[in-house]
Amino acid sequence: MKPGKKRLGEMLTEAGVIDNMQLNSALGQQKQWGGKLGSVLIEMGFVDEQSIVSVLEKQLGVKCISLENSEIPQKALNAVKLDIAKKYCIMPLDVDKNTLSIAISDPTDVRTLDELSFILGVRIKPALAIESDIKNAIARYYEGVVHTGKTYKSTMEPMPSRMQIIRTETAAPFTEQNAEDMQIERGITFSPEEISEKSTDQKRTFSETVVEALTAILLEKGIITKEELARKIKEKSSKS
Repeated sequence: MKPGKKRLGEMLTEAGVIDNMQLNSALGQQKQWGGKLGSVLIEMGFVDEQSIVSVLEKQLGVKCISLENSEIPQKALNAVKLDIAKKYCIMPLDVDKNTLSIAISDPTDVRTLDELSFILGVRIKPALAIESDIKNAIARYYEGVVHTGKTYKSTMEPMPSRMQIIRTETAAPFTEQNAEDMQIERGITFSPEEISEKSTDQKRTFSETVVEALTAILLEKGIITKEELARKIKEKSSKS
């Protein structure tokens, strides 16, 4: 199946599913934050998945495939790593010589198809699929997560979140009760002043760890820049 010359936004406006104002608003959001146009339109509440699929089926003359009960050969999974599948929201379907068949929510996205062809070194044959089905398939085949309709059931040990790691690596809060337990269990004696001082220091250490982690996340995602952070710190310092 060859992608049509029209892009998704043009197809949706011509079909009357969205108007030009909604399209321009979504394009502005996409330019600022990235992501696929279809996903942005859905997140902004302008359209739903089924409407997009219906328009693409009609315009491209193809049928949307279902991934719910599909069997993906291991050779196809080996051809696409998890990070690539997630980044481009694709699901490999089959490999035949130098051609990789994939499920994608927008087969008209020529830029994505070209990038995949270059990165993977194969010819890409796209098939239309609902984005949520693709994400469910990625979770099932790559991460061992089974979608049961309303919830996800993992068949693998869950990885700790960033905040869980922080909590695990940070000692339990030093309180009067903990101090009493330590005195009983280990024969350690703390004065009231020492208990108060240790508790205050530990709260400060945990707070600093959380702030550092949150700052790192904001910088990584490009929500703030180092220059903006430095300026804000300087402003706060001058006021205190």
